[in-house]
Amino acid sequence: MMHPRWPLLVAVCAVSLAADQTTKMIALRWLSPGHPMPVAGRWLYLTLERNPGGSFGLLPQATVYFIAASAVIAVALLLYARTAVAHSALLTVAIAMLLGGAVGNLIDRVRFGHVTDFIDLRVWPIFNVADIAVTLGVALIVLAVLLPPLDSARPSTSLGATQSMSKGRGGPEPACPELAERVEGPHPREEA
Repeated sequence: MMHPRWPLLVAVCAVSLAADQTTKMIALRWLSPGHPMPVAGRWLYLTLERNPGGSFGLLPQATVYFIAASAVIAVALLLYARTAVAHSALLTVAIAMLLGGAVGNLIDRVRFGHVTDFIDLRVWPIFNVADIAVTLGVALIVLAVLLPPLDSARPSTSLGATQSMSKGRGGPEPACPELAERVEGPHPREEA
């Protein structure tokens, strides 16, 4: 039976991918390489750049490697999506954003041999909407790991592991006990 969060995953992924591909299409049509267009004062420009490498233009000769790595990551995210939708809406949105961003840049690499970047903050390498989706997805995963599920009154899965009520704390165990121990100190059961 399909989990009720699957439509959320599909919708967020589709919106991320559509926003990325649409904005890249507009950038390719209206911008010229080497001709920045100011948008908001001195801090936001639209500057068309074709990036054959990875993040920040690293390894520009490794396009085939990035195509293969992106495809593997997209498949891994699809396989992990089943766990994500069972865990929480936050993790579902995170995985969907990662998947939408990864597929958006993968489409560029396969079609053009490079990724189309155009958002220029002048103090950071030029990026695109797929990069924003990936960055937000990673940030949401961190939140999903650090925060207990909102519906903590009933048992839930925590990133694939069963979550149980902790003795002495009065709430669910965190999604990542090792990280919580570093932040909060050892669990009462482990002190004895």
